[in-house]
Amino acid sequence: METTAEFDAYLGGIVSSCFTTLAIALGKETGLIDFLCAADFPLTIEQISEGTRLKKRYVQEWLGAMVSARLVQLDVESNKFFVQPNHRQSLRVRGAFAQGIGPWCKRIDLVKSCFQQDGPHGFEYSEEPSWFDWFDSYRSVTCDDIVEQEIIPFLGSALKEKLESGIRVVDIGSGTGNYTIALAKIYPKSTFVGVEYAEVGVRKAEERAKQEGLQNVTFQKGDAHNLPDSWTEMFDWVFIYDVLHDIADPHKAIREVRRIMKHDSVFSLVEIGVHSDLSHNVGDKTAAMYYSASMFVCLPSSLSLEPHKGYGACWGKEACEKAVIEGGLRVINKTTIAGTKILFVCAK
Repeated sequence: METTAEFDAYLGGIVSSCFTTLAIALGKETGLIDFLCAADFPLTIEQISEGTRLKKRYVQEWLGAMVSARLVQLDVESNKFFVQPNHRQSLRVRGAFAQGIGPWCKRIDLVKSCFQQDGPHGFEYSEEPSWFDWFDSYRSVTCDDIVEQEIIPFLGSALKEKLESGIRVVDIGSGTGNYTIALAKIYPKSTFVGVEYAEVGVRKAEERAKQEGLQNVTFQKGDAHNLPDSWTEMFDWVFIYDVLHDIADPHKAIREVRRIMKHDSVFSLVEIGVHSDLSHNVGDKTAAMYYSASMFVCLPSSLSLEPHKGYGACWGKEACEKAVIEGGLRVINKTTIAGTKILFVCAK
């Protein structure tokens, strides 16, 4: 059993890290992280300030936080700063994730109201549109690598050959279209449709597709519980990335997925890879992070509409797999991707 002092030090580390995370987010927002990660040699405070067009004194304070946290290195002899080459990608990606702190904090009053006995069940993503700006920014940093290095290699040769020849693909809960567009760029002969409940997500996805000059992808507002009747047995590949737990009734959504799949279709489902049994998540800081994030985004979203299932981000990989099977599908393969998520490959 840990002592009072040990527990206090442990808790203090968690709380203190929140403030460091704010500094990381600020570094990403101001361009400091990207500037340092792009530098080929150590830089003085003056060079960093001039290169980013930021005030020297504030840059100095930010560097103090980063050096103390060992995220940026200080060469004591020259008093110059640098990021180690093997740390740069992590700092860029984690920095992009840290930027979510701002949009999350803007939701705190909404979340507090949901906690109250007489408060609302939840609220939709569109209640705080700035969240989509962060969501789009973060996914744009991570999406291409996840698609090219983790999702596509796990699809199997048969589906990859079909994608190269040309098939119909639907991304349900496409958000701002990052994954749909990444796949559409790789497989120009295939046709992709992104379905998103929030109009702000659809607009951002359409703008991105237009910027990319893509002709094989479209986006539309839609409800995963009630997809068009004309879509019955239409799609060769159905894709849902980190969205099913946000839906009011995931079970109904899975039945809709089965309906729109052809007899030989593939359904790829990505969910959070924590356990359904809370006792198996004890000591898992990643699980703690997802539970915390879920309170601000996933849980209110899933509770905002009937039947208010409210599974949240951490309903767990075991419960998720059970729901897929109960929905009439077979799990033919599964693997961990993106470090913390699980990818299920399913068939009828």
